[in-house]
Amino acid sequence: MQKKDNLFITSCIYVVGIFAVSNQIYPPALPQIAEHFSVSKDLVQNSVALNLFGLTLTAFIYGPASDIYGRRPTLLVGMGMFIAMTLLCTQAQNINQFLALRFIQGCAGGCAIPLGLALIKNLTSGTTSTHLLSRLGLALVPLLTLSPVIGGNLVENMGWESIFYFNALISILHWILVYKGLPKPVLPERHISNARVNFIQRNIILFKDKNLACLAFINGLQFSCYWCYAAAAPFYFIQVLKLSPSAFGSLSVAFLISQLIGLFITQHVVKKVGNLNILKYSLWITLSGALLFLLTIIIFPQSPIMITLAAALLTSAISPITSAANSMGPELFPSAIGAASSAMSGTRSIMSFLGIFVASLSKVESLVYVALYILLTAIASYYLFIQLTIKDVKERQ
Repeated sequence: MQKKDNLFITSCIYVVGIFAVSNQIYPPALPQIAEHFSVSKDLVQNSVALNLFGLTLTAFIYGPASDIYGRRPTLLVGMGMFIAMTLLCTQAQNINQFLALRFIQGCAGGCAIPLGLALIKNLTSGTTSTHLLSRLGLALVPLLTLSPVIGGNLVENMGWESIFYFNALISILHWILVYKGLPKPVLPERHISNARVNFIQRNIILFKDKNLACLAFINGLQFSCYWCYAAAAPFYFIQVLKLSPSAFGSLSVAFLISQLIGLFITQHVVKKVGNLNILKYSLWITLSGALLFLLTIIIFPQSPIMITLAAALLTSAISPITSAANSMGPELFPSAIGAASSAMSGTRSIMSFLGIFVASLSKVESLVYVALYILLTAIASYYLFIQLTIKDVKERQ
């Protein structure tokens, strides 16, 4: 690739990373925010759910809008709003204001993931796209995994507000990178002739395609599993097992190692085995990992190390699954890559929201219900994979 393509790809990596980092760094602050506003853990967990709900509402809009107006201006507007809302969160006077601001922040951040993926799909296709998405993951995983460690130390030493100041700073740097790194006329290769069709109608049309629907929900279920654990774990580890926020964040090293292994393998074998085999083998790992996680919760409920290691096995498969699904899905609609990427991202957000909702219903004293839900998502994911019309997906790639 040429140097300008490398700058383009770097921009894409950080576009996708902006929202992911802001959510990864946030969980260690949840108990302190609950104490600050004198509210229950369930109410504070809603700040995560509302943020993702806001992302869900707009994720289906940003992609089609970028098909019409271009990736670059759509990104710059969305990221600018995200920065403003992030700073305003620190000024909330009560929990209701805080929740409202988190919701609007999510609406603004909805631009990051679908447009970052759409930009990559404009540049590559097929297994090359999956290879690049795994490369993106390899670049992001260390940052995402260290985010809880950074977040835990920030909360412990500077208070929960420091999380938002840190997010605002890196978001401003991302905005500058997008402004400098993306060429001005970033539009799809084949502009949609009926681009101004109603956004809702367009998404309905997209989801009538069985393969896209299956791939979108396979992708979404992985994040539903992840966010169910991520929303429940801070309260269990910090309040029940009595770990400090920084110690809880440090356990994320296991996630770093497992995700790097999964992404490294994907990057080096996807062109040999293909996207569908990557999906199949990774889903097998998810099924066995979900069962192991449930057994670990039952047998070693007081061991944060054993629980983290079991959860890490699950995360090793999530990244290969999402890389392959996000590569295949948008390619089913080459003239509407932005809209298809939004459909994938929006489904991911809806399912993430569901995972957080399940976590809010579970008891703080146990992760058993969380483990059962994760096992259910693993079974559902493999069922959806079986429903794919494999020959059709291969031909259309």
